Amino acid sequence: MNSTSSSYRIGPQWWKKPIYQSPVVNPLERGPDFSFVDGRRLPFTTESEFNRRVKQVELGRKVVQYLAEIRHAEELCKENNLQREIVQQKIEQNMPKQKGTEELF
Repeated sequence: MNSTSSSYRIGPQWWKKPIYQSPVVNPLERGPDFSFVDGRRLPFTTESEFNRRVKQVELGRKVVQYLAEIRHAEELCKENNLQREIVQQKIEQNMPKQKGTEELF
């Protein structure tokens, strides 16, 4: 057995990709280790921090968009259910009534 074939087998399931890998974030890349006394926003110190913030903004926009679509779908569903109830009531009003169920005196 040569050494190159054993180097490919690192784990018990070397042929499968893992389902989930947690993101490795260096604390020093997450943001600067200082702040301004007067409360100014901190500048981006790394490109990865900038990219992360851009992704968070895009994700927030998508969440807002999807929530608006869900609200619109809920309103359409309520209107549709109301229309069905109105149609069902009209059908029930126009159906013939059984004879002999009402007393005259």
